[in-house]
Formats: sequence, C-alpha cells, structure tokens
Amino acid sequence: MKTHSVALSFLFWRFFKIGCVAFGGFMALISVIENVIVKQEKLLTYEEMLNGISLANLLPGPQAVNVVVYVGYQCRGILGAMVGMVGVLLPTLLLMIGFTHLYFLYGDIPLLNQFFKGFTPAITALILSVVWRMARINIKTTTQSGFAISAALLILFFQNIYINILVI
Repeated sequence: MKTHSVALSFLFWRFFKIGCVAFGGFMALISVIENVIVKQEKLLTYEEMLNGISLANLLPGPQAVNVVVYVGYQCRGILGAMVGMVGVLLPTLLLMIGFTHLYFLYGDIPLLNQFFKGFTPAITALILSVVWRMARINIKTTTQSGFAISAALLILFFQNIYINILVI
C-alpha cells in the first residue's frame, strides 16, 4: 500500500466539503472526488483513481462511498478510510435529518420537488465531462475504443448484474 502524508483533518474536511456539494448519485460524487483528489490536490494519479473506481464496482455497498474509502485508505491507511467515509456521509446524514424534520412539519412541498428536478441536467453534464476526460486519458487505441463503446452499449441496453460482471 502506498500512503501519502496527508493529515486526517485534511481528509475529513475535503470529504465533508465534497459531501456537501456533490448531488446527483454515485457517478456525480465520484466525478467530484476525481476532480478534487486527482486534479486539484494530486493525491492520486488517474490510474490509481480508475483502479479505485473499478474496485468499488466489484465490492458490495454504495460505489461512491467505496471510492471514498479507497482514497482514504490510499492516503492514510485504515484510519484514513474511516475518516473519509465519515466526512463524506456526515452532510447527507444531517441533510436527511433536516428534511425529515421539515417533512413531518409541513408535508409534501411541490416547489421543493421542482427545485430538485433542476439538478438533473447539471448532474448529467458533470458525469459526461468526467467520462470524456477519463476516456481521453485512458483510451489510446482503436481496440480499446471498441471495447469501451461495446461495454457502454451492453450496460445501457442490458441492465443486469451479469452484464456488469462481463464488462468488468
């Protein structure tokens, strides 16, 4: 295991901030993690990040949290993995407690539903930009392009666990 000398407080606050702003599901969260950890902070390489994403897809549980645990583990071992996980999940926990409280006070709010529908195009653009950037960096030959397109089509049209295993 290659570990970097990163303070645990640094890991916690980075992942806490990511947890506060990364809306839209696991791919959106993973793209923000990749942007912060690889591009901005340069804690991991693109290849290490891609390995972490691949590993996260194989493991049970939420993929984005698995990526956070992988990054934390790469940076500071088991303690880093736990600190990163708590940091990224804490904002969600607090938000859910707050929304639950509001829901029990006021019930369904149509304006709030419309507000959250506005996130969909932004999340889609964010995910597509990360896919494009990682493809440009990692796909170098026509054969690799063929495999990537085939894998994407298989996953898109045949959504089941066996296809995912085949693609991996």
